[in-house]
Amino acid sequence: MRLTALLLTFAVAACATKPAANLSAPAAVGAVDWTKATPVEVQLDEFHFRPETLRFATARPVSLVLINTGSVEHRFVAPGFFAQSVVKPGGAKPGSDGVTLKPGERVQIDLVSTRADTYDLECTETLHPMLGMTGTIVVTP
Repeated sequence: MRLTALLLTFAVAACATKPAANLSAPAAVGAVDWTKATPVEVQLDEFHFRPETLRFATARPVSLVLINTGSVEHRFVAPGFFAQSVVKPGGAKPGSDGVTLKPGERVQIDLVSTRADTYDLECTETLHPMLGMTGTIVVTP
């Protein structure tokens, strides 16, 4: 009986703790100095991301500037990356299917990465990934 109570106590305590992903997020998004965001420009064209590999550090603000330099619509889709990122309050936010850009369009997303990992990036327009429009986002501690 005592062993059961002890195991139950540990189980309740484990459920009450915060997940590790929340611990790495900035203590308060309001504390981020967005004026110090590092600009990172990504060009989307037929059929590449330039650069193909993006590198960010956790807890450092970035001003991600996406520019469609191509002649057709493209999408910047990185659901895992955007899911762990904190976007600047009031700023542009990616949709559930990423960011869609028409030819010549430019979108700026200010964000902070909260978890180090490697994330897939692709354009989900028909056949674009098969034609090489894929990339990688690397977030380091």
